[in-house]
Amino acid sequence: MGVKENGSSLEIERLTKTFSYTFGTNWAELLANNIYLAIVYRDNVKEALDDILDELTNAKAVNEKGNQENSESFMIIKFVAPVSYIASVFAIVHYFDFSWSKFISYQFGSKYGIQSFLLVLLFMFINLLIFVFLRRPKNDI
Repeated sequence: MGVKENGSSLEIERLTKTFSYTFGTNWAELLANNIYLAIVYRDNVKEALDDILDELTNAKAVNEKGNQENSESFMIIKFVAPVSYIASVFAIVHYFDFSWSKFISYQFGSKYGIQSFLLVLLFMFINLLIFVFLRRPKNDI
């Protein structure tokens, strides 16, 4: 909207930089540069826009494959990590001749047991947060 209302090249440059900063991707910067060149210098940017479209199409295909891998990662984070903790508890009870009451008293009745339990929970939570923030693709080319 600001580009339509302002005719100065400095204002158009500022607006296109704001546009590219908003998305924070290479394709947005390329698009902003093409918009600037098309408006200020009246350049034909059709081929450059076609290239950006092709790259975004390729990036989408790569992201689809990444989503499949992310689904597998999420399943590991969601199910395998908690199950492995539970399996380790059963292994301690079974292989080290701990009784359930002895394990509970060591795990939740001592300072180090509670610290280790809280560290396990903290790392599982951090792992989940990292996954959630990294799984959203930016479609950067």
